[in-house]
Amino acid sequence: MLKLSPIPFSTTSLCIFVITLLFSCSESNEVPENILQPEKMVAVLTDFQIAESALTIIQQNGMDVEIYKNVFYEKIFMKHKINKQDYINSMNYYSVNLKLLDKIYEEVITELNKRQISLSASN
Repeated sequence: MLKLSPIPFSTTSLCIFVITLLFSCSESNEVPENILQPEKMVAVLTDFQIAESALTIIQQNGMDVEIYKNVFYEKIFMKHKINKQDYINSMNYYSVNLKLLDKIYEEVITELNKRQISLSASN
């Protein structure tokens, strides 16, 4: 029978290990300053979804999407006073913080639904 020898842990090293484990597993709700904050990300992604819908309609009408795509995206960046790199950095951040990204997309869907209802009511 194989006998395992106990691993020597001091109380201090065990406490440090447990504290490190707790902090590494906890999620921080604070988004770094150089990343678009969730509210702004919702607004940007909402506009991107609307632009993508418009691009789909343009493509269905046989027009060249690439001409409009860059114009739409640049207008969105200008509207929100960001640049392409801000957007890319933020998407990269949220892509590894999936709970935050999921919450952001839930809010995007809610905002798009509100706009759809508003447009339907005005027709």
